[in-house]
Amino acid sequence: RLLGSQCVMTSAAVELQGHRGAGNHAPHNTLEAFRWAAEHHLHSVEYDIMCLGDGTLVVTHGPEVGVDSGIAKQDIGEMSLGEFTELVEKAGHPPVPLLSEVVDACREGGLVMNAELKSNAPKMVSGVLACLEKGGMLERTRFSSFHREMLVAVVEAARGKPALEQVPLCALYNPAVGQDGDKVIRAETPGDFATWLREAAGRELFSVNLCAACVTAEEVKAAREAGVGVMVWYPLGVDSEDSFRQMLDLGVDTICVNDVELYKQVAAGKSG
Repeated sequence: RLLGSQCVMTSAAVELQGHRGAGNHAPHNTLEAFRWAAEHHLHSVEYDIMCLGDGTLVVTHGPEVGVDSGIAKQDIGEMSLGEFTELVEKAGHPPVPLLSEVVDACREGGLVMNAELKSNAPKMVSGVLACLEKGGMLERTRFSSFHREMLVAVVEAARGKPALEQVPLCALYNPAVGQDGDKVIRAETPGDFATWLREAAGRELFSVNLCAACVTAEEVKAAREAGVGVMVWYPLGVDSEDSFRQMLDLGVDTICVNDVELYKQVAAGKSG
């Protein structure tokens, strides 16, 4: 399955993707991470886009993960670039790159990009598309989001623009974990995954991006029957040899990992 310059999505050749750039091998969502991914021959990278209060697009997982962002639970959606940069520096966190800088690094490294639209702010989509188009990376980008509104915003922004209408959309799905303020809770799996899948983006999906901690053979089967690719992603600290083997046995198309070297060892053993 090919889309422009996208990697082939088949069960015979699993695509290796770095979570937040390079997973555990470099600070998350930093230019160092994307350069590491290119140097170690990853097929693609996942990263998170957020929009500051002044409209600046930055690559960060956001305020809900203080250990990653270095900014605790500050609302960066209301900050200017200057305020955000000062906060990050005070926290001792590595510099947070602009989206345009990440686009350049991935283009130079020959990487396919899985750009997660982290903010539930559809108004930022036009700026994201313009940045990717200017950087010459539209044909090497997939958009993913937990928020249906964000994927629909991409569809609307692309309408009538041939260069944008084929941009791949990926629906993120994690039925196992919910959030109630600071408390992590379990959430029930939607009763009809196939219906959710059909309604996830407002047009055909490139893939459904399933949390590896809770993926089942039934969900993979439903995606296959819908003609949709299957990507699995690993929350921090969940990577394991057994899980990697399980995902390979399920025949998923893409595995987004934190421990790249462990995955390569497991994949080499399976292919051998």
